[in-house]
Amino acid sequence: MRQLTSRRVGEKPLCCKETVPPLKLGPAWILAFSFVLTGAIGCRQQQRLDAAAESGVIDLANWEPELHSLVSLDGQWSFYPNQFVPADELDEHSATASPFYLRVPGTWNQLVRSENLSDRAASQPGSLIGTYHLVIDMPNRPGIYGLRLQSALSAYQLWVDGNLITSVGQIGNDEATTVPLYVPRSALFYCAGEPISVVIHIANFHHRDGGLYRKILLGTDQQLIAQERLSVASDMFVLASVTMLAGYQLIHFFCRRQELASLYFALGSLSVVFWHASNNEHLLHDIYPPLSSRAGQIIDYCSFFGSTSFFALFLRAMYPTYYPRLLVAAVLSVSTIYAILVPLVSMLTANRLIPGFQVVTVVASLLSVALLVRAVLAKAPLAGYIACGVVVFLATFLHDLMYSHGLLQTMWLSPYGLVFFIFIMSMTISIRFKKSFNHISDLKIGFEKFVPKRFLMRITDEDLSRIELGNAREEEIVVLFSDIRGFTAISEQLSPAHLLEYLNMYFLEMANVVKRHGGFIDKYIGDAVMALFDSDEPQDSLPPNQRAMRAALEMHGALRELNQRLVARGWPEIRIGVGIHFGPVVMGTVGAEFRMDSTALGDTVNIAARLEGLTKQYQVPIIISGTVLAQLPPNHEFSIREIGTVPIHGKQLPVQIFELMLA
Repeated sequence: MRQLTSRRVGEKPLCCKETVPPLKLGPAWILAFSFVLTGAIGCRQQQRLDAAAESGVIDLANWEPELHSLVSLDGQWSFYPNQFVPADELDEHSATASPFYLRVPGTWNQLVRSENLSDRAASQPGSLIGTYHLVIDMPNRPGIYGLRLQSALSAYQLWVDGNLITSVGQIGNDEATTVPLYVPRSALFYCAGEPISVVIHIANFHHRDGGLYRKILLGTDQQLIAQERLSVASDMFVLASVTMLAGYQLIHFFCRRQELASLYFALGSLSVVFWHASNNEHLLHDIYPPLSSRAGQIIDYCSFFGSTSFFALFLRAMYPTYYPRLLVAAVLSVSTIYAILVPLVSMLTANRLIPGFQVVTVVASLLSVALLVRAVLAKAPLAGYIACGVVVFLATFLHDLMYSHGLLQTMWLSPYGLVFFIFIMSMTISIRFKKSFNHISDLKIGFEKFVPKRFLMRITDEDLSRIELGNAREEEIVVLFSDIRGFTAISEQLSPAHLLEYLNMYFLEMANVVKRHGGFIDKYIGDAVMALFDSDEPQDSLPPNQRAMRAALEMHGALRELNQRLVARGWPEIRIGVGIHFGPVVMGTVGAEFRMDSTALGDTVNIAARLEGLTKQYQVPIIISGTVLAQLPPNHEFSIREIGTVPIHGKQLPVQIFELMLA
C-alpha cells in the first residue's frame, strides 16, 4: 500500500506522517471473491455534492463527508503559465498578474496554442511549466482531510496553505531538469475548518499533453484510504484474473502443442498484465520502485503492441478461413515497427506515436468484428462468443481513448472490458479443447474397432498415439482361422448390398463368440476370420488353447441359428471350416509411415490357415494341430479324433492334425 503524506495546515502544525495500514487481500486473489468484490464496488453509492470551481474558488461549505462521497474539484482553476509561483506569494502575485482560468480536469494545450504561451506552442503545446491554484471554502469541520491525484502531466508538487504535502517526479524548467513520473498519489493534511489554498506546480516536457487532465478528489482520510484500497483491489483483481487465465491456457498449450490458439491467447493475456500494471494504479512501480518512467513507458507501450499482435494471431489460429493472413501480417508489421521505434526515440516522441497505433488498433478491431460476424453467419463454431468479447472490449477501448484524450472524465473501463474479453476467449478455448478431447476419444474408440487395443498394447509399452512403423513383439499365441465354404458361389447369388449385409451378419456372430471366450479378432480377410487367443485373461479362466477350441465349437453352434434367419430371407446357408494352431508369432505394424496396418506373422499363422483349408479336403468342421492338443490336460472335455500326419506347404516337417468333433 502506498504511503499518504500528512501535514497539518494552519495553527496546529503536524509534522508526522500517517501511513495507511497495509492492504491484506487474502482471498481477493481468488477469482470468485474478486467478482463479489467488484460487484460490491459497483453497488457502493453515496450522494454526490454538486459543486464546481468558478474563477479559482470552490464552495464546499455545505459538504457533509458522512453523507457525501469524495468531492471532485472540477471547474475553473487559476493558472499561471511559464512560472512556479511560490505558494505563500500567490496573493501578492495575483494582485499584479491576472491568471488564466483553466478547466480541470483538462489539459493546457489549447490555451498554449491560442495564447502562444511558448516558443513551441504550435508543435509542442504540452511542453510547459505552470502553477495551478484553487481556493476551497471548507466546511466548519476540523479534521484530517486529503487530496487524491490520479495523475498529472508529468511531474508536480502539491502545496496546501503554503505547506508542501507531496510531490511526484521532479519539476524543472526544461526537459533536462524535469523527471516525469506517472503514479496516483494521495496526500493528507489537517484543516481547521477554514478556507484552504491549494497550489500545484507542474512541469511537462515528456508527454504530448500537459496539465491536470484527471480529476482531483477531496475527502476525509478514511474516504481516501477506502478509495485507494478499492482501486488497488480492483487492479489486483484484473491482474490476478488475467494471469490465472493465461496460465490456464499455457497448460492447454503444453498439453497439446499444436493448439497455437492457446499459446497466442496466453501471451496476449500476459501482455495485458504488464500493460495494466503500467497504468491506472501503476502497480508496476509499487512492485519495483526503482523502475524509471522511461522503462515504465517502454513496458507500457510494448505490452500494448504485443497484446494487439497476439490477439490477432489468436483470431487467425481460431478461424483461419475467415481471418485473413494479410490482416495479421499488417498488424504484426505495424506493431513491430512501433516496438522498435519506442526505445529509440525520446519519451515525448514515443508518446506522440501512440495515437497512430490506437487508430490501427481500432481499425483492426472493427475489421475483426466484421470478419467474426461473417463467421457467425457461416455458423463457425464458437464465433458468436468471440464476437461478443471483441465487441465489449472494443466499446471499452473506444471509451478509454476518449478518456485518455480528456474527452470523457469517468474511469478506465478497458481493463474490465479486457477481463470480459479474456474470460470469453478462455471459455471458447476450453470448449474447443473439450470438443477436441471428445473427438480424440471418439476417434480412439473408432480406431479400436479397426485395430484391437489388446493387439496394440502387446507391441508397445508407450501411449498408443506413439506407435510407429516397425513396432513388433514375438510371443506364443493360439491362432484361429475360419472361412466360409463355397463363398464364390454365394457371392454370385446375392447383390453387392445384400452380400455386404450377409457377411456382416456372419461376422457379428463370429466376433461375439470369439469375444465371449476371451479372444479378439485380428482381421477379416475377405470372408475369412483370423482370431487370436492369448494368456492375458484372468487367472481363473481357461488356457488359451481350450478357449479357442470352445470358441470353434460355439461358432458352429451359432451358425445353426444364423442359418435359420438367412433361409427365412431366401439367402443361402453358411458352412465354415476352422483351423487352430499354437506357436510363436510376430505381432507388429507394417506398411508406410502415412498408412500402416497391424498384423501377426509367422509359421503359426500360415499353419492355422492351412489347417482351415484341410477341413475341406478331409470334410471335417474343425482341425487342430498337435501343439494345441499337447497343451490339454489328460481329463479334458473335448472329443478328438486323430486324422494323421500331413505335409504343410512351406514346412519341412509334417504336422500332426486332429479333428475337433462337434457335440
